[in-house]
Amino acid sequence: MFEALIPAEWNSGVAAMDPLQFWMVTALTMAIVGVCFYLIFRFLYRARLINDTPTSRIRSAAQGYVELEGHGEQLPGEVVLAALTGTPCLWFSYKVEEREPETSGGSGQWRVICKGTSTRHFFLVDETGECLIDPARAEVIPSESDEWYGDSEQWVQGPAPRHGRAQNFATSRYRYTEQRIHPAARLHAIGWFTTDTRTGELPHAEQRLPHHLLSKPSDGRAFLLSAVPQQLLARRYRRYAWVSLFGFLLSGAVAGWLWSIHFTLR
Repeated sequence: MFEALIPAEWNSGVAAMDPLQFWMVTALTMAIVGVCFYLIFRFLYRARLINDTPTSRIRSAAQGYVELEGHGEQLPGEVVLAALTGTPCLWFSYKVEEREPETSGGSGQWRVICKGTSTRHFFLVDETGECLIDPARAEVIPSESDEWYGDSEQWVQGPAPRHGRAQNFATSRYRYTEQRIHPAARLHAIGWFTTDTRTGELPHAEQRLPHHLLSKPSDGRAFLLSAVPQQLLARRYRRYAWVSLFGFLLSGAVAGWLWSIHFTLR
């Protein structure tokens, strides 16, 4: 059925490929098959994890792998500013890309020239207490994401332009992307929860810090930090799984078509 939808000239083109071209195209298609297959289960696992992990209260949370919900707060006396816009936030990531010239052998694609992610700690607070979040190596779903364009590799720190995402897209040489989680944002987090029982021995200046910590599990399990409500996030991951399934079936059909045409018509 799939092959009946393919124009005859495409079939002839595949049959005319030399062996190197054929195997390169087939290898690329099979790589897409493999990636889509992996993503199906990755996204389904994320959705199941969010739905099946019970939400704990900070004061009564068990030591180990837990899910917490609350709102974010900065550490006392500490202000974290996003790298590009200077916006006060709990967490940020940024990326600056340069468009390669289409002449002189360039492809016109975007090339990353610098990027970074905040690893500063912050609080997740619920009605029973507060927990320190170590965002290092977390899979973060931010509350805000900006993308804009300009003509300088170094963006002068300030707000992102609000004239539309396509501003100067055709002529600008640089693209800037910044994601953030803002103070007071509602947070949903799944990770490894520990309590430091030595807090009574800490110097007076450190007593204000909470003795609960949520961080990346050492056994490789997922560490999720989301500013998107958990039910919406679970639906998003299920939708991604369906898209990945479609990509798997389509790329698999293309791989089968390449194989059959190459050896049937040659």
